[in-house]
Amino acid sequence: MFCDISKAFDRVWHDGLIHKLRRSGISANLLHWLGDYLRLTDRQQLVVLSNLQSYTVPILPGVPQGSILGPLLFLVYINDIVLDIDSSIRLFADDTALYVIVENPANAAAQLNKGLDTIHTWAEHWLVSFNPSKTESLFVWRKSDKLVHPPIFMNSVRIEEVQSHKHLCVLFSNSCSWHDHIQEIKKKGWKRLHIRRSLKFILDRKLLETIYTSFIRPILEYADVVFDNMTTSDNDDLKSIQAEGARIITGATRLVSLQNLYRETGLEPLQERRRKHNTSFFTKCILPCVLLISLLLFQHSLQSSKRRRYS
Repeated sequence: MFCDISKAFDRVWHDGLIHKLRRSGISANLLHWLGDYLRLTDRQQLVVLSNLQSYTVPILPGVPQGSILGPLLFLVYINDIVLDIDSSIRLFADDTALYVIVENPANAAAQLNKGLDTIHTWAEHWLVSFNPSKTESLFVWRKSDKLVHPPIFMNSVRIEEVQSHKHLCVLFSNSCSWHDHIQEIKKKGWKRLHIRRSLKFILDRKLLETIYTSFIRPILEYADVVFDNMTTSDNDDLKSIQAEGARIITGATRLVSLQNLYRETGLEPLQERRRKHNTSFFTKCILPCVLLISLLLFQHSLQSSKRRRYS
């Protein structure tokens, strides 16, 4: 279940946020400073451009967007939504997702409906507006005989079941295939390549390479640790985009081999870069655990040494 919050950052109730900040242990000057930051002192805002000035308007509920504190304050405001929900729930800023492993469709539907009722009750209490018409359900199933799943409701509105859903800019499919996501990446990549191709006789090679590595390759690599198990044909689609990017940089034709293009431009194969990204991500995941185990072993060693010294 992918829940949609209407105008999430603009719906934060200031008094409610201050209450939750105080409940989190923030007090005294820091709490007053955050209250002032949120414009709780009847301030007005306006826009000044050159010698022109707009009319003033009051500061409305919400957290300042485009700031470092904005997402943090929003998370403080929304984090207690996870209480009293039996389903698994994941929050990332204003993206809220519920999920269950379906062993019995009726039980799973009842569990999700209960979770959505809890979310709706929480939203009414804290003046947050969830949009049931934009909330979607995705039933992931690899077997050929798909189970019949009972309907899911939020605020008496039936939730639409979809075949794919874009969550955090990654397109998830009900078949666990990354083909639709790769096709969307391919469409964006080729569109930017066509724009860059029109500039290859105007810009020098260094600038063409910078444009590729800054504006095109990131599209091919966003969340690549997730979809690295894509099919060979999808992988070939991504490789073809980088190959065309290298041809635009060098001015080479399609007769030049991919190995020579990489050697000429110094670009790494996307598959090799994904391998490094996977290694880096895995290291970041296990490093805290390794450090904690090392610290515990060190403390145990010190305690054992003291016991031997006094025995």
